[in-house]
Parts: sequence; C-alpha cells; structure tokens
Amino acid sequence: MTKSLSEIKSGDEVILRDRRSNTIEVVERTTKCWIILSKGRKFRISDGYPVGERDFSWFNISSIKPATPALKEEIKRKEALRKARHIVRSLTEKVNALCSESDNVAAVIPHLQAAVAALETDPTDNNAA
Repeated sequence: MTKSLSEIKSGDEVILRDRRSNTIEVVERTTKCWIILSKGRKFRISDGYPVGERDFSWFNISSIKPATPALKEEIKRKEALRKARHIVRSLTEKVNALCSESDNVAAVIPHLQAAVAALETDPTDNNAA
C-alpha cells in the first residue's frame, strides 16, 4: 500500500478528488516532479495539485492522493448509492405516470417487480448494469 505521493509508480491507483466527486484513477507514468494520469492530467508530486492550474478557488479545485482500500471501498459504496437513487427516481416517475394514466394499480406491479430486482443485484459488482 502506498503511503505518499512520492511512492506512486506507473499502474498504481490514486483518488482524484474534484469538487463534486472522488474517483479512482490509474497512474499512466511519473516524472521527477509530476504524476500523469491515464487521461493525461498532470499533478505535482509535492502536493497533489494540478500542474498549470492557477485558480485554486474552493469550487474549482482538484487534487490526488494515494488510494487506500478503505477509500476505494467508500467510493464504490457512494457510486452504488448514486445508482440506487437514480433507479428510485426513475421508478417514481414511471409509477406516477402509470397511476395518472389509469386508476388500475395492477398495471404498476410489473414495473415495481423489475425495480426491486434491479436493486437486489449487487451494486458493487462491476459486471452488473
């Protein structure tokens, strides 16, 4: 397990922290001063902040830090919750539309069963969805 940015090597995982989310990214390569991610973004080894970005306002800042198993699990859990919320929102819209179209509640049951089946699948399973 990597403890600091100076120990990061090619192929290691880091946590990319943006304003809205944290994601797991793979390091493409490193130089003496920079860590370069697979998408081409460059970060300084000294502090984990982006290379060349001067606007460090609170709403526009990103940084990286070494990925630990606990952080990776937390990110996967939050992503699973985000997907579950999306399913519930979509289901609510469908149920409301079906209920407004007809007073037949039985028409809603197949949609509810499909939604429950989707929620019962393991959200951390990469092969699902």
